[in-house]
Amino acid sequence: MKKIIIGLFLLSLNLLADFSVMSEKKQSVMIELFSSQGCSSCPPAEKWLNGFTTNPELWKKYVPLSFHVDYWDNLGWKDPFANKVFTQRQHRYKQQGHTNGVYTPGFLVNAKQWRGNDKSSLHLKQAHVLSLSLQNGLIKTKYYASGEYEVHVALLGFGLETEVLKGENRGELLKHDFVVLKMNASVMQNSKAELALLHSSVQAQRYALVAWVTPLDSMQVLQSVGSWLD
Repeated sequence: MKKIIIGLFLLSLNLLADFSVMSEKKQSVMIELFSSQGCSSCPPAEKWLNGFTTNPELWKKYVPLSFHVDYWDNLGWKDPFANKVFTQRQHRYKQQGHTNGVYTPGFLVNAKQWRGNDKSSLHLKQAHVLSLSLQNGLIKTKYYASGEYEVHVALLGFGLETEVLKGENRGELLKHDFVVLKMNASVMQNSKAELALLHSSVQAQRYALVAWVTPLDSMQVLQSVGSWLD
């Protein structure tokens, strides 16, 4: 409990240590999972995603995120991590033709619908470098390419547990990593952007920060990178 409280305390007071990370010159594999505690098919998908916590190529090659949607909340159990913004994100993917439906569990790899059998999506392609740093409580990003871009940042929570009392997962103790707690975005100026540090009242065992770049008015993921917040 002390570790959880201290982690939240540091986040709230902007006392986290400064850091700076850069992606490789190849496109990272950004894996998005749309999930819900009200969906009985989601725990196996989340368990698979949770396995990346011990992957030695985490944050460089693999950048996983778990977005909890809210359209299951009226079906017996309200997901404490669900957010209508994440549901809207999933709908935008469908509207822009990246997926053919809105459902859970739903995976995307670099903004493309993924069902686990398309290994080509996991092959690294040449890409521009994206840097992410935390300096004096400010998130700073730079994309080493010319053009008009938008940068997105997300605060992730790890080691989260929920005892589900109702719904399809009634009686289950669900364990979550890579849960998106907060998200923000900014148009980049000269391929740079600064954003305020994200805050959350959720008490997690550990936190991480992720950034990814898209063209303006597009969901297409061009590059991504992340780092633990310790």
